[in-house]
Amino acid sequence: LLPGVKARRSNVLSPRGGKERWWLHPWACALVVLLAAWWKMSFEEWRTWAFLLGTAWALRPVATFLHEMGHALLALLLTSEPVQTRMGASFEKPLFRLGRLGVAFSFRRGFSGFTGYDRESLGKGALLAVIAAGPVVSASGAAASVWTLSAWGDIYVWRVVGAAFLIVNAIVFLKSAAPAVLRGNEDFPEGGLSDGLDFWREMRR
Repeated sequence: LLPGVKARRSNVLSPRGGKERWWLHPWACALVVLLAAWWKMSFEEWRTWAFLLGTAWALRPVATFLHEMGHALLALLLTSEPVQTRMGASFEKPLFRLGRLGVAFSFRRGFSGFTGYDRESLGKGALLAVIAAGPVVSASGAAASVWTLSAWGDIYVWRVVGAAFLIVNAIVFLKSAAPAVLRGNEDFPEGGLSDGLDFWREMRR
């Protein structure tokens, strides 16, 4: 951690509940749907679905980056200590530093993210705002995707990219906003709280 940073656990990990079932993963479910419908789909439809899923997979860390930047930028405004943000499997990577902000990025484990900031220096209202900022940014990204689809949906590339960006932002929003204890990963074996549960607990204090 950067000096002065108080750790805040990842907020886009998997909900706790025993060994993770790979067949419940969104990408596995999408593949099952495609395989079930293959006999009714034309080559053009297959191409569109493959493009959509490939684009969504590539945009996973981008959606996570935007989510974590929501937390980080507001934390920079409301605290005087360093803030660090890591996306994906980037904990072995050096931080790119821009003033008090340190950032690291990886495409591996693209739905995993972490923002560390000094929670103890924040009042209740300010802390709640920082916690809520990530889901708000993710929801805004999904809303922007809907607008893109309505404005430029007649253009094939924009239609597919807009739908993919909507999917990944919706996944990040739902996984972070749902009140849940999060399953750990290689970087945080003990797991943590989702933004939704963190917000709820801090609000009730």
